[in-house]
Amino acid sequence: MNMKYAMLLALLPAGLIIAGCSAPPEAPKPQPLVRTDTHAAYLKDNASGYDWFANAADGYGGVPLVLLRSLPDLAPDIWGKPDDQFARFGYMPNPGGPLPLGLSWDSMDSSVKPQPLHPVALTCGACHIGRVKLDDGTSMTLVGGPNTEFDVRMWRKAFELMVHQHLGTPADVAATAARLKAIVTDKPANYFYRNARGVTSEVEAGERQYVAANAAAILTAFAGKILLGEQATNKQKATSYGKPNAPPLDGGSPGQSDGSGDLLPRLLLLDTVMSVGPARTMEGFMGMPFKALPEKLATFTDISSTWLQGTQNIAQVDGSVKSPFFRNIAASLAVAGDPKMVNVSNAEVTAKFISRLPPPLYPFAIDAAAANRGKEIFTKNCAACHKEFNDIVYGPALIGTDPNRSQVLNADGLALFLRHFVASVPESYETTDAKGAKSKPRDMAASDILYDRSKPENQGYVTNGLEGLWARGPYLHNGAVPTVYHVLVPSSRPATFVRGAVSYDKTNIGFDWEAAKRDTYRATYPTAAIFDTSWDGASRLGHDTNLTIDPKGNIVRKGWDGEARPGELRVRLDWAGAEHKADLTALIEYLKTL
Repeated sequence: MNMKYAMLLALLPAGLIIAGCSAPPEAPKPQPLVRTDTHAAYLKDNASGYDWFANAADGYGGVPLVLLRSLPDLAPDIWGKPDDQFARFGYMPNPGGPLPLGLSWDSMDSSVKPQPLHPVALTCGACHIGRVKLDDGTSMTLVGGPNTEFDVRMWRKAFELMVHQHLGTPADVAATAARLKAIVTDKPANYFYRNARGVTSEVEAGERQYVAANAAAILTAFAGKILLGEQATNKQKATSYGKPNAPPLDGGSPGQSDGSGDLLPRLLLLDTVMSVGPARTMEGFMGMPFKALPEKLATFTDISSTWLQGTQNIAQVDGSVKSPFFRNIAASLAVAGDPKMVNVSNAEVTAKFISRLPPPLYPFAIDAAAANRGKEIFTKNCAACHKEFNDIVYGPALIGTDPNRSQVLNADGLALFLRHFVASVPESYETTDAKGAKSKPRDMAASDILYDRSKPENQGYVTNGLEGLWARGPYLHNGAVPTVYHVLVPSSRPATFVRGAVSYDKTNIGFDWEAAKRDTYRATYPTAAIFDTSWDGASRLGHDTNLTIDPKGNIVRKGWDGEARPGELRVRLDWAGAEHKADLTALIEYLKTL
């Protein structure tokens, strides 16, 4: 183009098109997806509920704080350094606080009389506040999301190691007591509580004096409690975790637990102690038969998210707990281990808090155009089953997932749970639910507390909404699939992968997982561990065969047999193949928005 012609073009009115000379119009750029951060707004408007959720102890018992905070000085090889806040177990840091997020001595229940020593227990946040690493290297807290780093079994095992290595004999107790006394005496003022949550320097000074004067007795009682509780774990190893390929029960599976499977032997142990006393229980518990315990049937699950619990008519992965209040009682009982020690007020407050708690927004970029197209694919293939208020329990034979967890409760186990759930609530206790309705939990019918999942025809898994799906990995009820991509392309599922890292796989949706990088992950995330899908209860199968369902979401048959019959819907679960690549990409993009 010569200079004279270029000058003429520059003088033309804006928007005038000259035939043969205009450039082709640019393709419209994808518009950013407009989303409202209802999660942050909810936390701001419900600050008190969050405080209970994050900071109220689930039970009234536990390890005295002064002793707990002295353990890293007594045995740093087990507990880590004193300033680490037990990070090696996957606890999230609580800068400035005496304990990490997820541990508290404060029940926040004003009706409970103070104890001579403040006992520390888990809070809801220990398991249900997670985090994800962002592109700038910082971490985003996920209130209500699973803490995929927390290794609760490693935490339990540490107490057992402490007792066996440092409190095994009277001489060991005496030596450790002398060290404990020196630690408690030498720490600077306000070291243990840091004036937090109303514990004054005077109160701390009194506790320190008490611990120093009674160190041997405190350690003896501590050791006795731990050794007694160890019987429940040993019973599991001999029964439900009795197969040669049983998953690890002493750590190595962060972000997972066995809420029902762990609680059964603990309640049986409690009943035995109440019946024959601690000494006879220690002597005979391992040889006692209990019908409530499943045999060679590991029933662990992933820690669940607690978002929008009010949209779930049935909860726990097997749909066994109906009442929202008793869902929290069950979780608190798993922490407290004794109905008399359950923080009932916390169960009520947090049930209301999580009833409407929305998930946080996906913190990375989203292709809006692809997500919009993916929404149509989701509606056609996923929405009939993954929806709010879904009462259907899908049998393992139909969806193909590992059946173990669905079979955890037999008639004896169901009766054991019901008795202890009800015993956790005082006779006259009255609750107010998220809708303002008042009731007395002890007056509820058994069928309104627990569904009977003891019969094979009633056993299976629930599928509710997929809110916050991006932060709920690994996937399937047993966490046997690392990312959403691997769920949707079953042939790609790895036999082993890493759990416990919170850096993120933005392409596949899920936390970083590659087994070959375990040592790299562990340098930053100390609980990172290999998950092996050959473990009992850890099958990676399921959600892998295309289904035909009815409009309500009931599975009519597996696979596609000819043309769909009248009233049936075809649902694609396997998105492998080049012909499905574009739809798969769009679907994954939409799932980031939930």
